[in-house]
Amino acid sequence: ITGYSDGRDKTNIDDFGAGLEFITKLRPRRFNWDVRDLYTEAGIDRDGSLMAPQIEVGFVAQEVKEAAEDTGYDWAGFTDEGNPNRMAYTPGKFIPAMVNAIKELAARNAVLEAAVLRR
Repeated sequence: ITGYSDGRDKTNIDDFGAGLEFITKLRPRRFNWDVRDLYTEAGIDRDGSLMAPQIEVGFVAQEVKEAAEDTGYDWAGFTDEGNPNRMAYTPGKFIPAMVNAIKELAARNAVLEAAVLRR
């Protein structure tokens, strides 16, 4: 996936602050899809009978939104894609926060390594 990102087409460029605090609030999950619309289309109550058999991994959009709100991570990663009854997010929007989290951990590691070497 290519991300259009030419700096010549950007303005108000500033450092982004979200990082480790946001990333540590995320909860990777295992789940099976059990899409509500399939039951509606089939005219039956949601009873698990149309659940996809394969186990997926990812995040729950409502939990991602809560983590973002808790940490003040104001981003454009949420979308309803024209359907207000289906919450979605853009996982690629996590990359800047992940980079910042790695940088924070690297800085902490450097401090610890320096402390060990001084002993």
